[in-house]
Amino acid sequence: MTAAQVVALACAFGLVGAYFRAASAWFQSALGRIVSGMGVFDIGERLASATRLLAEHGALALAMAAVLFLLPAAVYLAMGRD
Repeated sequence: MTAAQVVALACAFGLVGAYFRAASAWFQSALGRIVSGMGVFDIGERLASATRLLAEHGALALAMAAVLFLLPAAVYLAMGRD
């Protein structure tokens, strides 16, 4: 089990506990403060921001995607020749 799986499991148990109101009062109040601190989530603004970011850094994103897909394929092909 990786650390990311442990964190995901802890988050899942926390959310299930909050959903069923089985958690203690301090956890519910902390969760309420977190949710109220998030403010209004405007999907249009977030989408416009992501579009601007991708337009400004498109070449970098494309290079990272190429490395992410091509490097493992190259290693696989090189290992297959042995």
